[in-house]
Amino acid sequence: MGWPTPLQARGPDRRARAGSSSSTGTPPQRFLLTEPAIEVDTWEPDVFTICEDELLSAVVRCQRRYGLARPGGWRTRLESVSEMRADAATFRVWTSRRAFENEECLFSRTWTFGIPRNGG
Repeated sequence: MGWPTPLQARGPDRRARAGSSSSTGTPPQRFLLTEPAIEVDTWEPDVFTICEDELLSAVVRCQRRYGLARPGGWRTRLESVSEMRADAATFRVWTSRRAFENEECLFSRTWTFGIPRNGG
């Protein structure tokens, strides 16, 4: 397997609301594995938002995109978006997964659940 060859990369999306958000994660990466000619695409931003003096306003949003493709041939992609927030009694989680072949969505599912803050 050859070393990855960089392709045109898209810049990271690091829009933050003044004084209330911070972003982390790796910038988008796109490279070509020369042997066996597979294109790899990743994107992994995380955004944490909180309002000053309002601890229960905290929200973390994590996005993931992983793609594999053969130039001029097939293309697959997995996308994930998750959010966690809390109220005084419960951590609330929302997460979504989608799978694509070429640009057709073959799988899509969303889960929502709560976890008691008391650990029970």
